[in-house]
Amino acid sequence: MKIAINCGQTLNGPGSGTIGFINESLETRNVGKILVELLKNSGNEVIDCTVDKADTQNAYLSECVRLSNQQDLDYFISVHLNKTDGAKG
Repeated sequence: MKIAINCGQTLNGPGSGTIGFINESLETRNVGKILVELLKNSGNEVIDCTVDKADTQNAYLSECVRLSNQQDLDYFISVHLNKTDGAKG
């Protein structure tokens, strides 16, 4: 299978994740690195669709979409560690 991994959020600035109990931007990359290794070791092709910097939140999202749409993917996984009350999914 061909799987894209997006370690959610930019590293800082627009699109960056929550900072508090954890730094979401850094921790998504830690989780993503392990996930990539597990998937590759299982025989999958893994494409990195992580975006480290963007000028705006919309630019971040657009770049994620652009990177993933360049590939013929079976799955796209975006790693996030934040929560919003009432969120689903």
